[in-house]
Amino acid sequence: MKKIYLVLVLCGLVSIALNAVNNRKKTVSPNLNPNFLISGEVKGVNQGVIYLGYRENAIDKKDSAIIAGGKFSFKGKVIEPVYAFLSTRNRKVFVGFFLENKKVTILVDSLGKSNVKGSPVTDIYTEWINKWDVVRQKAGGIYKRMDEEYKKEGQDPHSRTAKLSDTARKAFDEEFKALGVESDSTVFPTVRKYPNSVASAFIIVDRYVSWHDVSNAQKMYNYLTTEIKKSGYGIQIKNFIDTDAKVSIGKAASDFTMNDTTGHPVKLSGFKGKYVLLDFWASWCGPCRKENPNVVNAYKKFHDKGFEIVQVSLDTKRAAWIGAIQKDGLNWIHLSDLKGWQNDAVVLYGIKAVPTNFLIDKDGKIIARDLREEKLQETLSGIFK
Repeated sequence: MKKIYLVLVLCGLVSIALNAVNNRKKTVSPNLNPNFLISGEVKGVNQGVIYLGYRENAIDKKDSAIIAGGKFSFKGKVIEPVYAFLSTRNRKVFVGFFLENKKVTILVDSLGKSNVKGSPVTDIYTEWINKWDVVRQKAGGIYKRMDEEYKKEGQDPHSRTAKLSDTARKAFDEEFKALGVESDSTVFPTVRKYPNSVASAFIIVDRYVSWHDVSNAQKMYNYLTTEIKKSGYGIQIKNFIDTDAKVSIGKAASDFTMNDTTGHPVKLSGFKGKYVLLDFWASWCGPCRKENPNVVNAYKKFHDKGFEIVQVSLDTKRAAWIGAIQKDGLNWIHLSDLKGWQNDAVVLYGIKAVPTNFLIDKDGKIIARDLREEKLQETLSGIFK
C-alpha cells in the first residue's frame, strides 16, 4: 500500500496551501497587470465573511472579505503564481486555485462547486485534479472495503492494534499497487505536457515530495523547464531531492542535539555503539499511535541486546506529547523542541510525513528506513540473531 495508501493513512500531508511554497525572495519581471483582482460570487450565501489564504516567502498570508449580496472581492500582489484557497468559516465553501497577478472570477454554486476563470495556471491544475479525483475516489472505495474486512474479522478498524489477516492484506496491497500506477498516469502526462507551468511543479510537490517518493520526484523534476525549476515549488523539489541524498541508506546519520522530556539536551551521536531506531511521530498522528505497540514489542525484545529507540515528536503542546508517551507506554528516549513541522530534526531529515523512521547501525550509518509492522521485527531479528 504505497502512494495511494499514504493519501489517507499517513499523517504527513499538511495542507499544501500552507506549507509547500517558496522560501526565498524573488525578483519578478515587469507584468502588464502587476496585481491580482479576484471577483467572486457565492450562490445561496448572501452575507458573511470569506477568507483567502496562501503562503509566500515562508510566511502565511491571510486576508478576508465581506460577502454582500453573494459577492466578494480581493486584491493584492504575489511574487509568482501560488496555490491558494478561499474558505468560509464553516468550510461550506472551499475553493483551491492558483493565485496569480491577473483578473480572476470565481463562481461558487449552491452545492459548493466552483468555477475559476482568468487563471491559466488554475486551468492546468484543474485539468489534472479532475483525473486525480477519479483515483482518489477509487482509493476511498478500497478503504471502505478494508473497514468492512476488519469488521468481518472481528476487529475495530479504528483500533491501534487492529491487523488484517495476511491473505486479506495482500489482496488490498495489490489493489493499492495498481492504483499507484494509475495515479502516476495522471501526473506524468501533465508534467510532460506543461513543463513550463508552476502547476506542474506544484503537482510534483503534492503527489511525490509530500509522500517522500524521491524516484518519481526526480524523474518529473527533470522535465521541468529552467524557469520553473527556479520557482518556489521547483526549489522545494530540488531541496527535497538534495536533503534525501544526505539521509539515504548508506549515509552517516546527520547529528543533532535536542532536549528530552526533562529539558536535558541529548545528542544523537551519543548512541554510537548501539543500533538506534530514530522514529519521527506525534501524539495527534493516528497511524503513529497505531504503530506504537509494534515498536514497544521491538524494544522489549531487543533493548537488552543493544537496541535503542530515539523518538522525535512533532507536537507543539507539551501536555499532549507527554500524555501520549505515558498512555502508549513508550519507555525510551523522547526528544522535541515543540516546533511541529519546523522541528529542527524534522527539517534536517526532510520529514514530509509521519510515521517515518531510520534504523542507524553501531557506527552511526543509516541502514534502513520506514520499518513498520513485521518488517521492523524481521530486520531486528536478523541483526540480533
